[in-house]
Amino acid sequence: MKHIFFLLLVLISFSCQNKEKKEPEPDLQVIEKEDYSPIIEKFYRNKINDSTAVVLASTVTFQTTIKNPNPNDDWTEECLQKVDRKAIVGLIYGAIYAKKAVAYDYRTEEALSIQEVKKLEKKFDQNYLAQLQFVEEWYFDEQNFRFSKRVNALTLAYERFDDSRNLSGYVAAFKVFFNDGKSD
Repeated sequence: MKHIFFLLLVLISFSCQNKEKKEPEPDLQVIEKEDYSPIIEKFYRNKINDSTAVVLASTVTFQTTIKNPNPNDDWTEECLQKVDRKAIVGLIYGAIYAKKAVAYDYRTEEALSIQEVKKLEKKFDQNYLAQLQFVEEWYFDEQNFRFSKRVNALTLAYERFDDSRNLSGYVAAFKVFFNDGKSD
């Protein structure tokens, strides 16, 4: 009986001790100052801003949705409430027709004629412009703590539907270059 009492006492004392549980430290990669040397150049490589900036990305390509594919998705609807799709369509097509911009085949990057752009405009209902693909440069002005980016190209993409009129994906129409991007 004494042995059982002693054994219980030992078990209780061990269970009551505050053992600090050490959480495993996250495996974070730290970039040491001497191991990292950012590219510094003028913002946008022109006179937009005279401060110097760190180039965070010389080329970033990404797509963004500008038309909610699901009207029941309140979050996406809220995020897109201030996107003016009609202005995007009007300004891009208007600049092409006024010969202020050139439309390019998004795959080959060959220039499209005005007639080819008009055929694309007829093929794609402007109400179905749903995505944009951007090619950008990203900069960070350390001195003034400002993030900035420069859009170099934009591709318009429209909704594509199957035979049952269900959304089946997106199809690109054409690409337009800005700034000192591709030009004829």
